[in-house]
Amino acid sequence: MADKLFSHSALYLKYRPRYPEDLFSTLSRLAPSTHVALDVGTGNGQAALSLAKYFDQVIATDVNPKQIEQATPHERIEYKVVPAEEKILPESSVDLIIVAEALHWFDFERFNESVRFMLKPGGIYAAWGYDLPVIDESVDRMIRFYCDQVVGKYWASGRHHIETHYENIPFPFTQIPASELGGEFAMIGEWNLEDLLGYLDTWSATQLALKDMKKHPLRDDQELLKLFHDAWGYPDEFKTYRYPLFIKVARNYK
Repeated sequence: MADKLFSHSALYLKYRPRYPEDLFSTLSRLAPSTHVALDVGTGNGQAALSLAKYFDQVIATDVNPKQIEQATPHERIEYKVVPAEEKILPESSVDLIIVAEALHWFDFERFNESVRFMLKPGGIYAAWGYDLPVIDESVDRMIRFYCDQVVGKYWASGRHHIETHYENIPFPFTQIPASELGGEFAMIGEWNLEDLLGYLDTWSATQLALKDMKKHPLRDDQELLKLFHDAWGYPDEFKTYRYPLFIKVARNYK
C-alpha cells in the first residue's frame, strides 16, 4: 500500500519537517551499544541520517524504490528496498530499531516478530508519529478543514492510527516510561505560506485527490486558497510550527 501512496518523493524531501536531534541522542543513550541501527520505512532517509551521527552502521529500508532514490548517501548508511516485515538482519544483531511515521502501514504481527528476532537482548525499539502541525488558531482551523472536509475521503485506512496516536496498534513490548526519555519531543521550525502549501502537497490524500479530481484540491480552488491566504496574512511572513511527537519506546528483554 505505502509504495503506491508515496510516489511524490521529491516533495517529501523538500517540505517534510525534520525530527528533533535530542530524540536520536536519547535513543542512542538507551541502546546497549551503538554498533548497528535499523530504520524501517525510512522514506527519504531523514531519520537514518540522524542515526548515522550516533551509530557505526545504519541499515535503512523502504518498500518504495522512489523514496530510496531520493535518500541522501552516507558512508555509514546502507539503503535497501525491502518490505518492512522481512527479517533482513541476523538474530540478536541490532542495537536499535526505529520506525518514524510509518508503523501504521505495516503488518503489525509480522513486524513485531521481526523486531523480536533482530534486536539484541536489551536492544531498543522506538516507533513514533505526528498528526497536524500547531501554528496559530486561524491557520490550524484551515488545516483541519482541509484534512477532514476537502481530502478526508482520500485518506487510506491507516490514517486513523495517526489520529489515535498509535494507541490501537499492537505493541507487545515492555515500554520505557516517559520519565526515562527526558520529556516530550517535538518538531519545531518556521514556514511561510508556500512552505505550508508544499507540506500539504506531500499528503497522500492530496495526491490521490489530485489524480481523482484531475485538478489540485487546494491550489486550483481559488476560494479555498483565498481562505488560506486570509488565515495566514502576509504570505512571505514566517510563522513557527510545532509538531508534538507521539512515541512508543521499548527495551527487548530476551
